[in-house]
Amino acid sequence: PGTFSSYEWRFINEDAILSTERLYEVMDAGVYEVTISNGLTCTRDIIEILDDCDPIIYAPNAFTPDSSSGLNDTFTVFPNPYVTDFQIFIFSRQGEMVFQSTDMNFEWNGTYRGGLLQMGTYAYIMRYKSTLDLERGVIEQHGGVLLMR
Repeated sequence: PGTFSSYEWRFINEDAILSTERLYEVMDAGVYEVTISNGLTCTRDIIEILDDCDPIIYAPNAFTPDSSSGLNDTFTVFPNPYVTDFQIFIFSRQGEMVFQSTDMNFEWNGTYRGGLLQMGTYAYIMRYKSTLDLERGVIEQHGGVLLMR
């Protein structure tokens, strides 16, 4: 809040100014310091930029199959354009695999062997590769989804 007349971006604990613009586009991981001033007072803030380009697949934590609303009836994930070789495995509390797919656009309706499963939490494992870092190999992401009625 407020109007500032000067900006100074630096790596923390270094004297060299990287930029005096209001916005600074960071290209490298590190700890940055910005000092802003309005001519009467100044303030400083420290920002840490991490080099973390792992793609994450976002998924809801609950769904309501067979609900009368027709909303949120299936469990699905939000596709990530930087993911290839996708797999998902969903397990019951007893560790039995109740669903699997290699299609990132899958929709699980909470059934297994033709019947609707009981309410409860179902663990999942997603495996995939990142097009941003193919040398990394397979990435494994764990989570759980609550089947509600």
